[in-house]
Amino acid sequence: NLSGQYSTITLTYNTSQTRWIVIGSTDNPYGKNIQSVVGTTNTNINTDIFTNMPQMSVTFTPKHDVVYVNFGASGDVNIGTGSPQGYVKFRLLKDGVVVGGTVSLVTDYDSDDIAGDFIAAAWNAQFNMYPVNVTAGTSTTISIQWMRDGFAMEPVRNRIIADPDISHRNITIFD
Repeated sequence: NLSGQYSTITLTYNTSQTRWIVIGSTDNPYGKNIQSVVGTTNTNINTDIFTNMPQMSVTFTPKHDVVYVNFGASGDVNIGTGSPQGYVKFRLLKDGVVVGGTVSLVTDYDSDDIAGDFIAAAWNAQFNMYPVNVTAGTSTTISIQWMRDGFAMEPVRNRIIADPDISHRNITIFD
């Protein structure tokens, strides 16, 4: 049984046995080369310069010309003083070249005369099945960089050990 879209089988007819014999096949469906990394350490970012996110890099040899990247991360920020307003940016790189990006609200301060002050202080970011062109058979590195930005920002935290109820980070390549 072949399952891939581009699966092939090569047959030859053996006249002495009066039957077809399989002499070769290729079966290269997606999902047989899944690469994944899960963050296991606490980390934070306190710069407005893109920096490699710890443990969010995967080097592998793809079997297809397009792979699909899933990335997810969440965390919080220390509110500090004042009225912080900020976000955390992420970018997806293939062999050091940016191929995609996303941004997530980190903190927002809102002063309301009726309800009082409100501060949001958590973030959640993701790429879902993001297609990335690669060269099958050639070693490739997929990685994530991040930075924080905004007004009166404190460090953006991803505290997997210290606060696993609100923090995670992982990257999975579906090939």
